[in-house]
Amino acid sequence: MSQFLGLVAVVSRDLSYRLASEYQPGYGDTRAQHMGNTQHILATGIPIGTIVFMSSDSGSAANFRDFEDGFGAYAASKAALNQMLRHMAAELKRKESETIILAMHPGEVATDMANIEGVDWEIEGVMTPEESVTGMLKVIPGKTAEHSGTFWTWEGNQYPW
Repeated sequence: MSQFLGLVAVVSRDLSYRLASEYQPGYGDTRAQHMGNTQHILATGIPIGTIVFMSSDSGSAANFRDFEDGFGAYAASKAALNQMLRHMAAELKRKESETIILAMHPGEVATDMANIEGVDWEIEGVMTPEESVTGMLKVIPGKTAEHSGTFWTWEGNQYPW
């Protein structure tokens, strides 16, 4: 396996994990990379309508997908994202912000990720990115502050955490 600077190489086919370097990102690195940009925007006090995070059905604890071999790290990252945005929504509600925080499952979209070789399950209902975005753009405007901190599909169905 080739070396990637500062990255952890995950070989999900057989669930073996190897470090590509001695550097291991910590919580601070993750927070700065994934939450920092949004936190900076919110700290400005500028009124923001809606912040939408791209989640996945793989990140739902209630609808565990036990057939997704090799997707443990991906599912964990989406579950962490879901918890982070729920906390963000609760914090903003306590501060009486009208900002709406949503998680969206975009569906099974024909992207590079959907073309994974070696998976043992069939990805059903694959749609184009345009179809996914069109669906999400129909759902998002209908959400109000009372929906903040909730999880939705591109079809407008609330998804379980």
